[in-house]
Amino acid sequence: LFLVYWLLPNLKVDPRQALPVAVVVGLALEALKYVNLLVWPLLKTKLEREYAIFQYSVTILLWSFAAAMIVLGGAYWTARREELGGGRKVMKRDWKAIARAQGFEIGDAGPLEGLEKAFRPLVADLSAELEPDFTFDPREDEE
Repeated sequence: LFLVYWLLPNLKVDPRQALPVAVVVGLALEALKYVNLLVWPLLKTKLEREYAIFQYSVTILLWSFAAAMIVLGGAYWTARREELGGGRKVMKRDWKAIARAQGFEIGDAGPLEGLEKAFRPLVADLSAELEPDFTFDPREDEE
């Protein structure tokens, strides 16, 4: 979990900010195992009545979803710690430089202006191809 919270984001994360979150999330996942042991007898009978032979598949889906929410909550918590003054400066990307490197011309209005200029000919060609060759007159059906 530490490596996921530290290396996976697309910006620089201080490892000291990711480590406590990874430890707490790891403990929460371990606690989820014990919750499963406590709840399993009740959950088994309920799922057996509702899903019959698919009870184990549904159990895997339910606990996987709960674990995924805990892991995603930890990722959100790491981001919020950084945002609330975790001691790291967020490395913002220079979107204009990235767009220029890809061949888009970016004006002062922002990246959407450059994208609009780049895609305007393509949209014009598509809309010309999609024009119908006939006109629909609902009065013709009445006759």
